This record gives sequence, structure tokens and C-alpha cells, in this order.
Amino acid sequence: MDMAAKELSLEERYEMLLEQSLLMDAINHAFHKELGVLDKYYEFYLQAQKNMLPSYLGTIYGMFKALAPSRAFKQVINQVMSIVQMHHELSKIDFGWISDREARIDIKNCHKRQKTNELAKKAGLSINPMAMCAVEARFFPRHVQRVWDRHEGHPEEKWV
Repeated sequence: MDMAAKELSLEERYEMLLEQSLLMDAINHAFHKELGVLDKYYEFYLQAQKNMLPSYLGTIYGMFKALAPSRAFKQVINQVMSIVQMHHELSKIDFGWISDREARIDIKNCHKRQKTNELAKKAGLSINPMAMCAVEARFFPRHVQRVWDRHEGHPEEKWV
């Protein structure tokens, strides 16, 4: 019996990393909820993400935002779309520009939520993955409007 290590394909690596990332998110959510500091955890997380914005968008983003706000907004949304694709296939993302300062991102049959639910159950975590999805609204509290689709039960995010 040959016990040599098999090299994983890029797809296999991605799936394993995605599972670990989702599991860590679920564990963090459950742990901080158990401690009663979930809000504080997400405030801390949000601040770290805000600190990373220049890295994501480039160093001249601040000047760009002042000179051409609608183009800067489009740059942010394009970056958001790249980030969303880390967890969702492009075919499951319904995206559209409403205006030069408003866009819509709708995730259909959210793989991230389904996978997080499976992993949380396996790990014995008592969490609601939908509550984790709702946290995304905190990242842009004045800019994200949540609308719950009654037919599919998934959030539609409207970035304004």
C-alpha cells in the first residue's frame, strides 16, 4: 500500500481553504456570542478592515475620491465584487449598476451560508448562519440597505 502524499489540485486546495475560513468565521462568531462580546468583536473586525482599505484600493484612493467620487465609488464596488467572488461563484452573483453611485449585489442560493451551516452542525456550534450574513450590513451602516427576498430567503444587498 503506497502512502505517498498526493498533490492537491488548485480546486481541492481552494475548497479546503474555503472550508477552513468558513469554519473559523463560525467559531469566532459562536465564541464571541458565548462571551457576550459579539458586537465588540465585529467593531474590532470592522476597524481592521477599514485600516486595510488603502491596501485594497491603492494609495491614491483618497485623492481619487475627492476628485471623482462616482468613479471612486465604482472602484470600491469593483473591489467588493472581487471579494464577493472569494465565497461565491460569479454565476450565483446578480450584479447591476443602478446609477453612478448605486449598485445592487444579490447572491442566489448562497453557498457560503449553506456550507457554514453544514460545518457549524458538524462542529457542534449553535449559530444561525443567516445572522452571520446580516453582519455584512455593519460594514457600510449608512450605505447598505437589506431587503429580504420572500421567495428564496436570501439577502439582497443594495450598496448606495
